[in-house]
Amino acid sequence: ALSATPAIRRLHETATRLLDGRSLSSEHLAELRRLTSAVTLSELGFQEHWLLQPERVPSDLEEEDVLHPFLRGKVTYLHLSEGSAFTLGIFMIPQHAQIPLHDHPNMTVISRLLFGSMRVRAFDPVVPSANSSAKDPSRIASEEGGKRRRLLGAAQAVLRPMMAAFQSSSTQPLTARLKEDKVVQASTDTLLVLPDCCNIHEFTAESPCAVLDLLTPRYSVAEGRDCTYYEVV
Repeated sequence: ALSATPAIRRLHETATRLLDGRSLSSEHLAELRRLTSAVTLSELGFQEHWLLQPERVPSDLEEEDVLHPFLRGKVTYLHLSEGSAFTLGIFMIPQHAQIPLHDHPNMTVISRLLFGSMRVRAFDPVVPSANSSAKDPSRIASEEGGKRRRLLGAAQAVLRPMMAAFQSSSTQPLTARLKEDKVVQASTDTLLVLPDCCNIHEFTAESPCAVLDLLTPRYSVAEGRDCTYYEVV
């Protein structure tokens, strides 16, 4: 099983020790990022050519059934392990496919691109100042059900909630500042989402991709951590 590999086992054991019932210090974050960087695609039992040539995936591969959606051009999630305060898994993203713009309320996510190349866009909500004036409604897309992109200047946008993963989404648009827009390559460098930085992001695969995700704490509607998807209007 994928979760039994040495690097994943070390990451799981360390996350269990550092995250369950404890606050995430900068030292703990650095240790988890180091262990996330140590995970390789080959150690997980995947060959790079499987992502580039899905027809060459062995018919007796243990994870074959899980990979079927990816082999048919759909984003696929492989669950590796979890604890009371974290989840660990891999997103398999076919070329040109996308994990849409979504948030991680009061959560931290450590990601590592194991293979491929992908575009990352991340936004930070703009907190209005006490003396700021109300937004002109005409600056927010008013067409019902419309999905028209309309950037407000070079670095700001209005994000409209589309849906929440576990319950009804708020209908209030959100003004946000573009924090990152870059193409990343597979490397040992990790990507970081913090409660107050790059918390709303999307991934678009420039080539077939595999992304390892360590997320803490877990999504929980009861504790105010639902996942909301957005569109730029």
